[in-house]
Amino acid sequence: MTKKRDRLLLFLANRRTASLAIYAGMVQYLALWAFPNYQERLLIGGLFLYVFRIPYFIKIREHAFVAQSVFFFSVEFVALFLALQARGIKLPECYALF
Repeated sequence: MTKKRDRLLLFLANRRTASLAIYAGMVQYLALWAFPNYQERLLIGGLFLYVFRIPYFIKIREHAFVAQSVFFFSVEFVALFLALQARGIKLPECYALF
């Protein structure tokens, strides 16, 4: 079990994994505006991308990026929560609230 966990942690703390997650996040932000009917699903997918971004920056001790990622994770989570609670509010308006 320990070897599997160590391999998973090495995979998550890899620079290539973090880079792919960052580029996927950029595509996700573009898709949020291009596909308004799927914004809730895209936000859920974007929340999982933070799992692949943050460990590498913790490893290299880039605290500013980690703090920024935690902030954006919180904003996306609140926007998702607001969108699910009030279906009449569009997600761009949820982002404008913050």
